[in-house]
Amino acid sequence: TERCHNCQNVVAVLYCEKCEAMMCQQCFSVVHQSRVLSTHKPTYLKDKDKTNSTIELQVRKRKNTCITLHN
Repeated sequence: TERCHNCQNVVAVLYCEKCEAMMCQQCFSVVHQSRVLSTHKPTYLKDKDKTNSTIELQVRKRKNTCITLHN
């Protein structure tokens, strides 16, 4: 189970395709408060069980650019 890429404290429940990051609900809300990032739509990981391994591989291959730039 993957931890939130922003806080690293809890299990990620959402994936942001544009940020290429998995996050908990609270971090997704905080990170995406700005007008620019508010257009990002989350994918709930529990609803996408078949794609979880693909998402995890994609995230591990790339740095969390969006989070790094906007923190």
